[in-house]
Amino acid sequence: MYKPISLPFDGAFIADSPFSWIARDNSKPGRSDSESWIAQANHEWSKERVEMTNYQVESELVPEFEKISGQSCKLYQSHLWRYAKVENPQDQYFYLDANRNIALCGDWFIESTIEGAWTSGYKLGNAISEMISPP
Repeated sequence: MYKPISLPFDGAFIADSPFSWIARDNSKPGRSDSESWIAQANHEWSKERVEMTNYQVESELVPEFEKISGQSCKLYQSHLWRYAKVENPQDQYFYLDANRNIALCGDWFIESTIEGAWTSGYKLGNAISEMISPP
């Protein structure tokens, strides 16, 4: 049987590491009780290794995660998200063209994070609400 990883947090940004952040996936609402972690490599590390195979990436990242967690990994899977980070973000939170009924939002406008996606959608929602609300 596996031993749960005993870390004093469910998520953390990681400095001086190939990882930018790690998160205990099973701590999120509605998730399985089985121990599961997500570890995202930082942009610079990933950009330098974008053409590596999963096996090559795992041979570098798994030992790094094991150092952080203090436990050996029994099961792991890597995935390359080639376009995860916007290199040239927009200078606005969303796009709205009321004349053509087009609205766009997403993490690719200002910041490539879940917070960036949420903020973009929130600000677009407010703009639409103001546009359709009676005076």
